[in-house]
Amino acid sequence: MPHRRRLRPGHPGVLDAAGQPAHAVRRGGRRPTPTRSPWHGTADTIISPSQTLLLHTALRAAGVDSTRYLLAGANHGDLVFLGDVTAGLPWTTREVLDRAVAFLSSHLAGRSS
Repeated sequence: MPHRRRLRPGHPGVLDAAGQPAHAVRRGGRRPTPTRSPWHGTADTIISPSQTLLLHTALRAAGVDSTRYLLAGANHGDLVFLGDVTAGLPWTTREVLDRAVAFLSSHLAGRSS
């Protein structure tokens, strides 16, 4: 299995001891955490796909609407980290873009700007 970097404590993507994403989930109140759609490639060599599962689970436990997507065989998809132009290709397919548009359409429908 490829090496995966561990995020430093306090990084927004790190979960705290209670399994809550640091700085990510706010329950209720005036500014609750908005609907989320975490996406992750199953072949990510930078951050384990389990991190989006933990985030998604914590969001749902806090009552936040969250839909998690896994992209089979996709790596991190970030040229800055990977330096590989092909890494982003799985993230730009018609299927992925259609899912993203459908998610946004269903959650933004009826909202005024």
